[in-house]
Amino acid sequence: MHATADEFRAVCDAVLDGVLIADVETKRILLANPAVCQMLGYREDDILSRSVDDLILPTPCPRS
Repeated sequence: MHATADEFRAVCDAVLDGVLIADVETKRILLANPAVCQMLGYREDDILSRSVDDLILPTPCPRS
């Protein structure tokens, strides 16, 4: 049995971990679940208009 796209989306939306799915070739973000939106401080439509490169920090975050 294979999950439908709607079932897959429902699972991604329900998990507490951040989930981003991107196209490997274009690096465009195709799916961003609510948890990752909250973690990054973006609305879903803002994230979906970006590429993976837009979300990568130019320098590593300092550990506190």
